Amino acid sequence: MSNATFVTGFIDIDRIERTGRRGWDEYRERFKWLLGLPIDLVVYAETDHALEISRMPRRANIDIIETDIDSFVNPDTVRALQDAIDRINDGNVNKRKDTPLLTLVGKQKVEWLAEQAKLNLFGSKHLWWVDFGIAWEGLPKPESEVAILRAANEEHPIRAEGISICSVTYVPHAIVEDQRKYYSRYWWPVASGWFGGKEIAIDRMHCAFVSEWRDALAHGCAPFDEMVHGRVMMDENRPWIYKPHYGDYRSCIANTFEAKLDHELILWMSNRARYFDDIEAADARFNAIRSHMTPQQWKVYDL
Repeated sequence: MSNATFVTGFIDIDRIERTGRRGWDEYRERFKWLLGLPIDLVVYAETDHALEISRMPRRANIDIIETDIDSFVNPDTVRALQDAIDRINDGNVNKRKDTPLLTLVGKQKVEWLAEQAKLNLFGSKHLWWVDFGIAWEGLPKPESEVAILRAANEEHPIRAEGISICSVTYVPHAIVEDQRKYYSRYWWPVASGWFGGKEIAIDRMHCAFVSEWRDALAHGCAPFDEMVHGRVMMDENRPWIYKPHYGDYRSCIANTFEAKLDHELILWMSNRARYFDDIEAADARFNAIRSHMTPQQWKVYDL
């Protein structure tokens, strides 16, 4: 039995949409980083890419599962998603990039992780989703690699009963509770390129995520995966589903076990939570970085 299985996948959206987003050539180069780590890895990929992945040099113990976009896309859902995206009037949404197909692939990440939690091909205690192309330029690879290998080899008792995910932005409860207001903007509440936990936690997260995704779309909202994760995470009635750590996109892996990076952002979000009288959220972020804080940061926190 291994401690952790890492699940990833790639669907080449650009060869369908032709909008100039990153394609297979760039993602293949980024993926080499993950393949070079000594981990148990499950990869979902379309047939041609699955064949190429199987021939790539690797240290990872890998299982490749062939899939295709037609298995989880239907025209009616695509039209409903496009209508919902068109209604968003927010500069944070890039309508060339944030498309119905990307939204469906974001949901499929959760479906794939839940499927592997049940199959558990490597008999692992934990399973983690990690984006296929997560090795972008800003990712601090040494710190991220240490965190991945710790996840592969160690227990994670602090978040053992919930899903570990990186909380990026603090969103006030008054907005979270109003579904239409919440989905009217892209808040980037979490970094969904890296999240995971035990099988029971993944099952709870999967059920809550799919329910929220469907409900949001039924009410004319665009359920981008990070927005859905964020709303479920911040639901006061379901605090046990996620046990977040804090940081930014570049530190979403590196900060898994301790807040090594992005202390200024975490402190800023702590103060934002305090401004909205959410002392619990403020203290959670503050406590994550207090051992790293400089005298100047203590002054910013007003202590």
